[in-house]
Amino acid sequence: MEKMDGKSIFRWAYLIAFIVFTAVFTASFPDGSTPLWFALLTAEIGIVSTVWFAQKNIWAYAPSFIFNFMYMYICWKSRLWLEFGEYIFYNITMIYGVILWKKRLEEDGKHVEPKKMSKKAIIWSMIATAVATIGFGLFDMFILHGAIPFMDAFTISFTIIAQILIMLCYREQWIFWLILDVAPCITFVLIKEWAMLAMYVCWTLNCIYGWWEWSYNEKKKVN
Repeated sequence: MEKMDGKSIFRWAYLIAFIVFTAVFTASFPDGSTPLWFALLTAEIGIVSTVWFAQKNIWAYAPSFIFNFMYMYICWKSRLWLEFGEYIFYNITMIYGVILWKKRLEEDGKHVEPKKMSKKAIIWSMIATAVATIGFGLFDMFILHGAIPFMDAFTISFTIIAQILIMLCYREQWIFWLILDVAPCITFVLIKEWAMLAMYVCWTLNCIYGWWEWSYNEKKKVN
């Protein structure tokens, strides 16, 4: 059992604050195409998952798998096809993520040991994102004839890089997640899915907290 020191108390208070905010915010507005109870439950599970990821807790994968399937249903109902496909990718890669995280657990057997990217690795990740954006954008433009090919390609590319970084335990993942979490806030305002909006607002703030948590006891050695 985790010792209830000052940091542990803060972690629980932080999580509870997000859960309460999401519930109150959602209850204040009628939801969109998804039943209110289902949207709220999905959002709350998503909050628990991402906060635990920010806290380097390997148990985050458990609620994350549940959330992914529930969120895919909401995406399907809301006709967010790219978001739906994105979460198929998450489900597949998270299985490998659990394996990698188990190899980097700290002595408590619960929290993963974070890594810091080297400057060279950061540059290569930026190059990979740029190349992937161009590649996906051209494919979407000429093959799929998408409405906003390079915007969608940019999101998909960031998603792939961010997911790889979280699997490999790099703290720089939070920069990518921050960029990714802002745009959906606008989407869910437009389709009036208030539970999902509350969740993404929390996710955006959680990126800042995640950066702090993953920087707190990182190794000075870079990889």
